[in-house]
Amino acid sequence: MPPPLHIPWVRKPYPRGPPRPSRWQPHRPRVAWTNRWKKKKQAEAADAAKKKDAEAKQAAQKADNCKRAQEAKATLDSGMRIARLNANGEREVLDDQARAVEMKRAQDIISADCK
Repeated sequence: MPPPLHIPWVRKPYPRGPPRPSRWQPHRPRVAWTNRWKKKKQAEAADAAKKKDAEAKQAAQKADNCKRAQEAKATLDSGMRIARLNANGEREVLDDQARAVEMKRAQDIISADCK
C-alpha cells in the first residue's frame, strides 16, 4: 500500500543508525599472551647470556691455572732451591720429597686444565 500523499516519502540511509560491526573479527593475538611470550623469550635470552658469561669466565680461569701450573713446573724442573714460609713464618727449603709432590701436583693441574 502506498504512503499517504500529504506525508513526504523520505528514505533514510540507515533507519536504525549505522550498522553494527559483526562479532567476527580477524584473529589477532591477545596482548596478555604476547607479553608473556615476549617476557619468556627475554628470560631465555638472559639465561643464555648468563650461561655464556659463566662459561667464558670458567675458561679464562682454566687458562690462568694452566699458565701458572706450567710456570711452577718449569721452576721445579730447573733445579733451583725453592723456599717457602711455614705456619710459624719461618723459611724452609723444599727437599726432594716435597719437590716431587709439588711436581706431581703441577702435572695434575696441567693435565686437567691445559687441553
